[in-house]
Amino acid sequence: MQSPAVTAIQQGPNRRGLRHTDAVTVYLAWTPAPVPDDLSGPWTEVRRAAPGLLLVDSGDTLSRVYHELKWSLPDDSPLLVTPLAERPKLKGLADGTQAWLGDRLPKG
Repeated sequence: MQSPAVTAIQQGPNRRGLRHTDAVTVYLAWTPAPVPDDLSGPWTEVRRAAPGLLLVDSGDTLSRVYHELKWSLPDDSPLLVTPLAERPKLKGLADGTQAWLGDRLPKG
């Protein structure tokens, strides 16, 4: 059974079957602030990979994703958002994170 921290915050259509040539941008976001469960914004899906660590599947710009996340957090909350160009090396994140990234990003 998956813990609530593993479930998607907002889940769009199933992305299985995507080719790595399809236009998908995955952003890595970090904040120590609590992230609302009903997070809405210019993304298909937001996945909690670990406490404070989010993976954002969006076709929108870095600026738009950053600002939508920023506006959803308490004022003066630290926030870092960056696009991922390829699958990162990872360990100890939520179950399914590696497969989720593998469906969206090319192997490094």
